Amino acid sequence: MMERYEQEESSTSTGIQVYLRIRPSSRPSGHFQLDDIDVKTIAFKIPKQEDKIVNNSKNTYKFQFSGILDDKVTQKDVFKTVGIPAIKNSLEGYNSTIFAVSQRPSITTK
Repeated sequence: MMERYEQEESSTSTGIQVYLRIRPSSRPSGHFQLDDIDVKTIAFKIPKQEDKIVNNSKNTYKFQFSGILDDKVTQKDVFKTVGIPAIKNSLEGYNSTIFAVSQRPSITTK
């Protein structure tokens, strides 16, 4: 189900595309809010901590992406939105890279 993000753009689009995938959580923080009007914007609202010595006056931060994939998308949806356009660009002779970052700690072997 592809609700919160734009359909894949044409394979001839130029520039860097940045997508945010929101993973499902059993304990959501409640600190972020998706914009209902601009589906490519997410806002983080950080609660003030009055008891701390350093406290920033700004507590809302907004970020824009090429698309936001919400917690209901499947791996297949992610591939259709991000992977297929990159593959098409590669087959047309353009450089394409998919770079994924996660905050989960990785498992390493020694």
